Amino acid sequence: MFFDEARLDELDSEPSEERWRTIGHAAGKVPFVVYTERDTDVVHIISAREATKREKKRYLGQASP
Repeated sequence: MFFDEARLDELDSEPSEERWRTIGHAAGKVPFVVYTERDTDVVHIISAREATKREKKRYLGQASP
């Protein structure tokens, strides 16, 4: 999903570190992932789950041409 150019990225409101919420496409699924970048090339996944219907609709609506 990190290679999905149509993914949705939003900065999370966690004050202790810069966290990102992302919805994208991976392996035929639409996951919702919260992650942080620890170093320049290291992504630390905090949580991952299947996107809700609402999240999928939002992603698919913006990902369409």
